[in-house]
Amino acid sequence: MRKIRGALIRLAGFFRRSSREREMADEFDAHFQMHIEENLRAGMSEADARREALLKFGGVNAAQEAVREMSTNVWLETTWRDIRYALRGLCRNPGFAVTAILSLALGIGASLSIFAVVDGLLLRPLPFREPDRLVMVWEHNVRGGTEHNTISPGNYRDWKAQNDVFESMAVFNDRRAVLSDGQRVEELENRFATADLLPMLGVQPFRGRFFTAAEDLPKSPVTLVISYRLWQSWFAGDESVIGRKVQLRSQPATIIGILPPGFHFRNRNTDIWEPAGFDPALDYRANFGRWPMAIGRLKPSVSFAAAQAQMKVIARRLEIAYPAFNTNWTVNLEPLRDSMVREVKTSLQVLLG
Repeated sequence: MRKIRGALIRLAGFFRRSSREREMADEFDAHFQMHIEENLRAGMSEADARREALLKFGGVNAAQEAVREMSTNVWLETTWRDIRYALRGLCRNPGFAVTAILSLALGIGASLSIFAVVDGLLLRPLPFREPDRLVMVWEHNVRGGTEHNTISPGNYRDWKAQNDVFESMAVFNDRRAVLSDGQRVEELENRFATADLLPMLGVQPFRGRFFTAAEDLPKSPVTLVISYRLWQSWFAGDESVIGRKVQLRSQPATIIGILPPGFHFRNRNTDIWEPAGFDPALDYRANFGRWPMAIGRLKPSVSFAAAQAQMKVIARRLEIAYPAFNTNWTVNLEPLRDSMVREVKTSLQVLLG
């Protein structure tokens, strides 16, 4: 946009200069013709009249150059006079001048900073495949009035089996875990996720691969996907890290993939991804409550409202089937972007305004 505006300004300046040149040329031509006519009335031939006019006038081009130079000098002199006047004013009131300059600098800096944040959070598309189709799936406690609760893995399994509005669904949550590799031991941000999550976001591994559904089971060997940042800081970008054996929470694990540079999802500090490993035979409603988060990708032909309506029907069905666990609980969908800026959106809009 700035490039287009700059081009328009230059184009307008060109046309203004061209207009002034035409006006000046017309004026000089009129004066030149007047000199010729005076010489003709004095009895000169047409050739002599023209020659005498050229000699007296000093040449049209030379005269035009003189006028241009005079105009430029006047402009430069006026500009220099304005600058000196401004500097004298600032010197007479140094306190006011410093305050005004600092206020302008802080105002401009704050405005640019706020716009950069708003652009990143509210305006720029999320860095995922078709982000408008991604929605968070929350459990809504009707009696308590809380609309964005974590979910039950048991309910999630039934949502996934009974809905026909989502192309895919996934579950994830964050925690911290101790990673050790030989002599190095450190507690890092750790995310467990079902195998659907990374493919749903449209991310491709930078090296290696992501874990599969077969590896996303409770008794499968633990496989890890690490961030690009961890690959560089811990392993110095060593290509042989794929397949390396490490320990996570003092249990053996194998690094199978590396995420692309700069990738993050809801948490910039996550360095280790591992399969959620939910047990399909376990009754999570009986013993585990509500603790992970769920996300879904809507089918291309399904609207947000239609998905919300169907998920509420499924939630009502589960409330009847499991009254001890699901009474007064339903489902609330929220666009992914809205969930990420929910607590700061209004403040950002006010600050930008």
